[in-house]
Amino acid sequence: MNPAERQWVWGSIAIVGGVGLVLATSRLMRPDAPAPGSPEAAAGPMLRPGARVLLVGDSLAQGLAPPLQQLAKADRIDVVGRGRQSTTIQQWGQQQAWLQQALAEGPFDVVLISLGTNDMKVQSPASEEPAMRSLLSAIVAAGSQPVWIAPPTMPFPDRGVRALVASADVPTFPSDQLTIPRAGDGIHGTLAGYAGWAGAIWHWLTV
Repeated sequence: MNPAERQWVWGSIAIVGGVGLVLATSRLMRPDAPAPGSPEAAAGPMLRPGARVLLVGDSLAQGLAPPLQQLAKADRIDVVGRGRQSTTIQQWGQQQAWLQQALAEGPFDVVLISLGTNDMKVQSPASEEPAMRSLLSAIVAAGSQPVWIAPPTMPFPDRGVRALVASADVPTFPSDQLTIPRAGDGIHGTLAGYAGWAGAIWHWLTV
C-alpha cells in the first residue's frame, strides 16, 4: 500500500447469511486527513472482548448504532444505543433522567457521545459548556470513560461547537475529516455512509 492509499477506513458492512460480517475498506477519508489509528490521529481507548459500550446522542447516534453493534458483535463487545432525535448537548446535560436511565443498563467501559450537530444552530454554543461538563461528570461518576464522536461536516456553519467539544479534553473522534455519503438532506448519512463512519470509529477504538 503506497502512502496515498493510507487514508482508508473500515467501510461497507454486509451481513453474510444473516450471521457473519464482511468488513471491506472504503476510501471515505479526505486525501490530507490522518487515518484513524495512525500516529497522526488522536488515539481512542482500547476496547477488548467482553467490554460494554453505551452510545448516546442525537439522530446521528441512532444511525451509527446498528453498524456499530454489528462490528462490536464480531469482536464480542456489547454496544447499547440510546440516541434521541434532534437533541442537543444542553438537553442531555440538563435531562439527567435520559442519561441516568441509559447508564443504569451498565456498567459500561466506554460511553460514546454523538452530539453537537443540532448545537450548531445555537447562537452561542459556548453557553452550553456547563451542560457539557454535567454530562461528562455523570458519565465519569458511573465509572465509564467518555469518548466524543465530533460532528461531521455540515451544510451550515459551526459557531463554535467543535471548539467546545475540544475543550472537554476527552478522547474525540474527528468525524469532520471523513467524506461521508449523505442522504438528501445533506446531514444524515446513507446506509453506506453510516457503515463507513462506524467502521472508521470502530477501527480507531480497537486498533
